[in-house]
Amino acid sequence: MLQVLTLVEASAETGLPLSMLRRAIHATDPEAPAPPLSAKRGPRGAYLILARDLEDWLERLPDA
Repeated sequence: MLQVLTLVEASAETGLPLSMLRRAIHATDPEAPAPPLSAKRGPRGAYLILARDLEDWLERLPDA
């Protein structure tokens, strides 16, 4: 079964601020400092992120 995270859960899992994840959800430029993050809107309007999409997104972030 797919693991689905809310924005708050994704922030807690990664330690990244909600604002960074929101910017990534709204991003359109794959070369931006925070590349686009795939998310859907749930029935109440909350962002839902597949755990595998979050993992892929983290891999695409620039190295420190």
